[in-house]
Amino acid sequence: PSGLAVQAADRRPVELAARGPHLGHGQDHGRDDQGMSAVLRLPLCERVWWLASAALLATFVVMWAVSLLDRRVLDGANVWAKPMKFALSVALHLATLALAAHFLSADWRNGALLGVLAIASVVAAISEVGYIAWQAARLQASHFNVGTPFQAALYALMAFGAVVLVAASAGVGFAAAVDGQSAFSAPVRLAVSIGLIAGTGLTLITAFRLGGNMSH
Repeated sequence: PSGLAVQAADRRPVELAARGPHLGHGQDHGRDDQGMSAVLRLPLCERVWWLASAALLATFVVMWAVSLLDRRVLDGANVWAKPMKFALSVALHLATLALAAHFLSADWRNGALLGVLAIASVVAAISEVGYIAWQAARLQASHFNVGTPFQAALYALMAFGAVVLVAASAGVGFAAAVDGQSAFSAPVRLAVSIGLIAGTGLTLITAFRLGGNMSH
């Protein structure tokens, strides 16, 4: 019996060493599954905004890598500079909306208004960044490009999408303003409401002035 015990003891480190990496991978997969499960359990508005933000950040990284190989220039800058800026800024915009929505009450977070705004704003965001990247790949300007009826129509659609994307901020700001059960303290609630609603108004005023002038 003592000899069998010694042999078993001798084999245990080898068995653990052989199983260790698999156990480690299993734990990593478990953590990944838990993280994804936590995201999928979020209310629709948060889930959509967070996932879209992550996708746009990944898109930014891909375009940055492409820009290192594609040295073409448009309007004095690398053709991928503008798509990269839009991908990053829109990703931060959507993450801000998701974070602000997280502190609202369950009724608002699970409500139809924020769900519709989230879906509409993400569709607009993907369309905007996609069109800007597509035009960049073709060495064509995306903004103020109305040289053909087709490009003029796409530019008009892009302007509409921008309004939808920005208007989502006003929706979240309105929800924060009227949601008396939110987790925001009173001063933060006021700041979030004013910041998102006023920011929407100022952004639209600036955007329409630029669009009317057809230049930056």
